[in-house]
Amino acid sequence: MNSVKEAIRSHVKGQPEGTIFVPKEFLALGTRASVDQALARLVKAGVLTRVSRGVYTANIATRFGTIPPPVELVVENYAAAKGQKILQNEAIAANRFGLTTQVPIRHVYITSGPSRRLQLGKVNVEVRKVPRWLTLYPGRPAGEIIRALSFVGASEAKTAASSIRSKVEKEEWRTVLKAKAMLPAWMTSALAQEGSFT
Repeated sequence: MNSVKEAIRSHVKGQPEGTIFVPKEFLALGTRASVDQALARLVKAGVLTRVSRGVYTANIATRFGTIPPPVELVVENYAAAKGQKILQNEAIAANRFGLTTQVPIRHVYITSGPSRRLQLGKVNVEVRKVPRWLTLYPGRPAGEIIRALSFVGASEAKTAASSIRSKVEKEEWRTVLKAKAMLPAWMTSALAQEGSFT
């Protein structure tokens, strides 16, 4: 058992910060039961954090003790491991465009996959399933435009669209307009009133 635990410990220490680990990648070291037991012992020893059922990440050693990696990094790697889109929520997008001063104190993300809760030490992370159109264009301003408009809602969408349009590149605005068929009618209407760049 100790050999399995030490082999896992050695492996995880050599991986980039925030890497996600699952039991099946260690099955060459022993039976599933021995791997599960070794992982549990490494969690108890503070080497690993159990992010969710069957999902782990390595802790970071600091002078104050071990701590989990940054939430954003773990969520990004978790999304890649699961093959899902997991993005920052609508309020974050709205804040970036100056549509709200609200900055959520809770760690809430949106996803194209199932809703779930992740745990990083004392930090709870909520991953909330949303309609597919809210996860369009990850990593691009075009996607943030859609999420920001979703946050303000139908009553404020026209004013928000006008404000956002003056802050983004033409190509990003055109990309949002191309997605109009996938968006709610109220959002499409707000975008149409702003028109396109010539």
